[in-house]
Amino acid sequence: HVPAATMLAMAERTDLILYDLKIMDPDRHRELLGVDNALILANLEKLTTAGHEVIVRLPLVPGMTDDPANLEAAADFVAGLHLPCPVELLPFHDLGRDKYGRLGREYALGEQAPAPAGVAAAAAPFTAQGLEVLGG
Repeated sequence: HVPAATMLAMAERTDLILYDLKIMDPDRHRELLGVDNALILANLEKLTTAGHEVIVRLPLVPGMTDDPANLEAAADFVAGLHLPCPVELLPFHDLGRDKYGRLGREYALGEQAPAPAGVAAAAAPFTAQGLEVLGG
C-alpha cells in the first residue's frame, strides 16, 4: 500500500517481487486491515503491465481470507493480470503470537489451525483459471 511511483521505482531494482493479496472485497479489506485495497490491486496491475516478475502470495487465515468468495475473486483478479503470475498459498500459522505478548497486545486470531485439506481446496479456484499454484 504505497504510491505507484515508489513501488515501480523499487521494482526496477529487483528480479522478483513477492506480492501479498489478502482480502478482495474493498469494504471487508478496509474493515479488517484499515485501508481500501484499490491501490494495492492497481499497483499489482502496474507491476505486471510493466513486465515485472511477480509471485502473488495469499495467506490462508481461517475465517478471513480462506472463504470461497474471496478465493474466487482473487483467482479471477490474478488471471486477468497482464502477465501470468504464480500464486503461493500460505497456510495459517501463529508464529506472531509471542510477539503480540511481548508488545502487551492481545492476539486476536486465537487458537486456530488450517485443516490439512485447506490448502488443496483453496488452490482449486486458481488452478481452474490455469494459474500455477505454489505451496501446500
